[in-house]
Amino acid sequence: MNERGLTLIEVMIAAALVLGVVIAASDGVGTFTAATAQGARRELAERRVSDQIESLRALAFCDPSRPLDEAADVVSAVFPHADAARNTDQARFVPAPADGRPAGTFVTTVADADGVTTIAATFVAATASGWVPVVPGAPGAYDAGRSAPLPSAALAVAVSYTCERGRHSAHAERDVILASPAGPLCGLQAPPLEGT
Repeated sequence: MNERGLTLIEVMIAAALVLGVVIAASDGVGTFTAATAQGARRELAERRVSDQIESLRALAFCDPSRPLDEAADVVSAVFPHADAARNTDQARFVPAPADGRPAGTFVTTVADADGVTTIAATFVAATASGWVPVVPGAPGAYDAGRSAPLPSAALAVAVSYTCERGRHSAHAERDVILASPAGPLCGLQAPPLEGT
């Protein structure tokens, strides 16, 4: 062995060790970057769901004085009609149970630059065992432009958002009950509990 310098084998071993450290570090950075991006997508999805729910909560449940062509209350915003013949890709009434949702659900979808918001709304009534779906009596006759009489004074609303940035996606979903305040509104009282 040459005492005054490194041999070729020693240099190759040192280079292999340095290369291994660089590769391990770059994998860690890549994993960290991917996790950060996924967290940002998930945060965006959660924020969009929360914002949508808050905007719905800010509306009156039913406002019979609104112009007929505006979605200025909760009912007209999430349940514009109950007629499957008027369905579009963005707004559809589902008269029979489907996709884990009860009969009488109205589903709207809105795409933006980052993903898709889906809102599924079903009229519901309170019972001693919880909320139960209330299907509009004559679904084809119901229209938010003629919002009275409503089938119920409460809506079960599921809001979801799927963020589709990049190659991966993130999903968030929340359910909320939006109900008319006590007192007559669009010809209804808030639904009483059965058996009380």
